[in-house]
Amino acid sequence: MKTGLTTIFCLCLMVGPTVQRQEDDFLDLTKIKPPKQRRTSIIAGGGMASTDGSPSPKPRLKVTLLSLDKRSYQLGDKFIYEVMLENITESVFVIPWTSDYYSVKPYEGSDPPGYVSASLRLVIKDEVSGEASAAGEGVYGSELVPGSLKRLRPGQKVRIRALGQWWFGSEEATKRIMMKLPQAYDVQARFSFLDVGGKPWYEPALSANSLSVELRKRQQ
Repeated sequence: MKTGLTTIFCLCLMVGPTVQRQEDDFLDLTKIKPPKQRRTSIIAGGGMASTDGSPSPKPRLKVTLLSLDKRSYQLGDKFIYEVMLENITESVFVIPWTSDYYSVKPYEGSDPPGYVSASLRLVIKDEVSGEASAAGEGVYGSELVPGSLKRLRPGQKVRIRALGQWWFGSEEATKRIMMKLPQAYDVQARFSFLDVGGKPWYEPALSANSLSVELRKRQQ
């Protein structure tokens, strides 16, 4: 009996770290969001991103659109998709790693230490505007919340599952697209830093690949 228990215990030790490592490299933004709680006091620390007009640095991430839950949607439908982010530099690169904005940045008017925020969206090519972004997700991180900052090693890849909606930012853009429906579109994923805690912004990272979807008018 002792030998059997010892064997099981050893197997658990072998399997445990592997499972944990896989979870560490996967972020599911489709889970229930934490309650919104905002405090009005202001704390010191952090800063705003550079706005001096200098060119934004090139993105340091490779984005791949892995999957969409369907290939045909009505305008206004919600959708679930997965992307992969890869650090394509030779140094550690930090990205935000939680949707809990109100814990990461509990005070308006000041960025906490290490504050980083980004948006994750799907985009389609539109003949008039050139590009239209579907409603997407925000991702946040700061030193206030352990685990909310993901430090990617060179070559490291992570996956994010997110929720979006086929609604295009403004009523005008949505109406313009609706006039063309039904229509097939090539869809790409875009990861954009919004504020990097006093460091320069990066150009949005757009996935090199795309997936084809059909958009249709909503049935009454």
